[in-house]
Amino acid sequence: MRLFIASATLATLLTSVATAQTAEPACQAITKAMLIMNDQPGVRQVSAIKGNGGEDQVEAILLPDAMYIRDDKQWRRMPMDATRRKSMAEAALLQMPLSDCTGPQSETLNGTAMNVYEYKQPNPLKPGTKTSAKLWIGANDGLMHRMEAATVTQTIEYGAFKPPL
Repeated sequence: MRLFIASATLATLLTSVATAQTAEPACQAITKAMLIMNDQPGVRQVSAIKGNGGEDQVEAILLPDAMYIRDDKQWRRMPMDATRRKSMAEAALLQMPLSDCTGPQSETLNGTAMNVYEYKQPNPLKPGTKTSAKLWIGANDGLMHRMEAATVTQTIEYGAFKPPL
């Protein structure tokens, strides 16, 4: 089960940092925010994943030289640097492009002004279907701060994170 959760989280992380080949202005704004996440020195993502047996939480720390994933209490180091993550994400989105992008709508998240967008993307875990998602992008920093989809809610923070191992 843990391997499945880690695999699902990796799929979510990779597709959520991919680039879109689209002319839709809202999709372009989403794409830009997804791409600049790879340029940040430290990113922490906490994903709440709903499944048949309830909800699991998976935490990821993305650093320039590696990615660390914790499902349950155990951290795992994945030797995937920022350049490789970005490259994999771009390739994934060529196969799973964003569509039906709308926004922005203005909202506040934890006291910070956000531009909120909605979009659809093919679901890699259910071929032939699309997943709808909502994304909060900081109005001042242009970074992704929250993403919600049918089975995943993800919070994203930026800072000077250290390897947990």
